[in-house]
Amino acid sequence: MADLPERDVVEIDGLPCTSLVRTVVDCARFLPGLDGLVIADQAIRRMAGVRDKRRWETYLDAVEHARGRLIEASSSLHPQSPGRRRALAVLRWASPWAESPPETFLRWTVLAWGRRDVEVQKEIRVGSSLYFSDVALPDGLRPDGSQRWVHGEWDGHSKYRAGEGDASAGVLIDELARHREIESLGDSVVRFDRRCLRRPEQVVADLTAHLRQRSSWLRPVRELE
Repeated sequence: MADLPERDVVEIDGLPCTSLVRTVVDCARFLPGLDGLVIADQAIRRMAGVRDKRRWETYLDAVEHARGRLIEASSSLHPQSPGRRRALAVLRWASPWAESPPETFLRWTVLAWGRRDVEVQKEIRVGSSLYFSDVALPDGLRPDGSQRWVHGEWDGHSKYRAGEGDASAGVLIDELARHREIESLGDSVVRFDRRCLRRPEQVVADLTAHLRQRSSWLRPVRELE
């Protein structure tokens, strides 16, 4: 237990609680990195008021302001404070664009295996269609000379269920068409489901299998920086 600055305490239903900023910073300091990143992702999303990823440009200032508040709170801790360095790393790589914890898991896995150029909810245009992939890694060039990407997609079970729980054939057909359209650009699409959540090494292996540039292959690193 410790006394907290007044700015770090709020009252909820008559009970004193740590503020959202202080709570996120403490979670980033003391929880395992993935858990802290999940919380930081959703906190920045909430603080910035992100609701529609298709209008992502309109949120950029709010997102950076939210991230700045969290980083400032971490930076203001004593340099020798436990978990300070971890919190700063987690907050640096947090993203409000992740729409679920499994998507954050995919990004964390890529970061933990050395890639710092991973993008979240990457915008993909195919003709008149606009898509977003959960994570994306740049990997050489497409046949037309534009940037090629390897996309990682989380297949949540609920995506394929509708009504009383019957599988939605329409969703399956739409997802297959989307998959084929993205690959028609020269990109690769790698799909993951809940079986990968305890096997990050399989996520790495599956992504690496689709990377054409040897320099882009994934290798484990000790920690985020």
